Amino acid sequence: MDTLVKSNNLVEDDSRVDPVTFEVLRSIFEYAADRMSSVLQRASFSPILADMIDFSNAIYDADAQLLSQAANCPIHLAAMKFSAEAIIDKYPVSQMKPEDVYVVNDPYKGGTHINDITFMMPIFFNGKIIGFGVSRGHWMDLGGGAAGGQAMDGTHIAGEGLRLPPLKIFNQGEVNQDILDIILNNTRTPHFVKGDLQAHVGCLKAADTELRAAAERYGIDVLTVAMKQLQEYTENIVRKGILDIPDGEYFAEEYADTDGHSNEPIPIKVRLVVEGSDINIDFSETGPEVKGAINSPYANTASAALYSLQFFLAPHAPQNQGMFNPIKITLPDNCWLNAKWPAPTIGCTTLTSAKITSAVWQALAQACPDKVTGSTNADCNWFVSSVVAPDGTTDVFSDLPAGGWGGHTVWRRDECYRGPSRQLHEYAGRIC
Repeated sequence: MDTLVKSNNLVEDDSRVDPVTFEVLRSIFEYAADRMSSVLQRASFSPILADMIDFSNAIYDADAQLLSQAANCPIHLAAMKFSAEAIIDKYPVSQMKPEDVYVVNDPYKGGTHINDITFMMPIFFNGKIIGFGVSRGHWMDLGGGAAGGQAMDGTHIAGEGLRLPPLKIFNQGEVNQDILDIILNNTRTPHFVKGDLQAHVGCLKAADTELRAAAERYGIDVLTVAMKQLQEYTENIVRKGILDIPDGEYFAEEYADTDGHSNEPIPIKVRLVVEGSDINIDFSETGPEVKGAINSPYANTASAALYSLQFFLAPHAPQNQGMFNPIKITLPDNCWLNAKWPAPTIGCTTLTSAKITSAVWQALAQACPDKVTGSTNADCNWFVSSVVAPDGTTDVFSDLPAGGWGGHTVWRRDECYRGPSRQLHEYAGRIC
């Protein structure tokens, strides 16, 4: 069957699919990621997933390279790749089985803060892995010194909750009860955990269904070629966007008002180096780890920097690994944007990511001021509250009140809902 389909859909030297097949498969990949998000939102138990949509879902190819992602929470999206890599580092692809599900939330293993928990499942067709479904969600509470992990005055990651290294939580569809029991014993909201876990697994199975259906219809050869072709397509678009930026170095500074312990602002210093169709985002001049809980792990910093550029380089290009290939990130080891154990990180997604975005935009504005939107309201205003019911049940509630967005040089009626401004509007309130 694969050979028959291949002859109908591959062109030239079998390294490309024909234009119609390309567009059909591109839409299938996008639909698969969107369906994951629909399933997760409808099946989840906790309000932060069901109502706030503080989650993200993506499809990766067999090489664990991003293929498609739903337009959910930007700070998750580029960071999820690092969690997938951490899982594969521990569990070789050759040992994976159908319906295995892996979990990790360690900030130093591709995570952001402890509450963001990532699940990954290999997708098999005819005994061969054709891709991965990856789902990340902010779980309401995973223990720690305060509800929702909000130990903002803490100085050690242990105070922020249960830190899971890459683990296999489902073995060929059967849950590892020992791991589940550990999670249930380390949360203030166990009544949410089982439901949210099942919702994540459900959305991974939705990805499995859609990708296997595409392989059944088009064959593995066509599917694999289309995946790489789509990533190349996006990379070409992004590189053309970079070519529109004048070559040069563009420097900017942004500040966190405090880490909860310091009386002095804490700077982020970024230097954008544009050379041809490549960009280096260099944080080498940013200072060392801080005492408070705003340190940012590598994956969080990379994600914030990458999505900050994508708004302006190629906002309408298909979302995949091709977006990131032209962009290099330079981070020194001793830097509060490259946190190492045991630096606390709970504020990295809500405060630090927004500050990174602001710094990148200020640098980019020096190169192309007519394209860049001004900085936002500063951070996500995250707050968490908890209440104990008369029967002893604890509920935790979290919210992210919206703030203002920066102005844009173009503000005509025909421009208000086009280009980067529209992309920013769609993501308002979801950058953590």
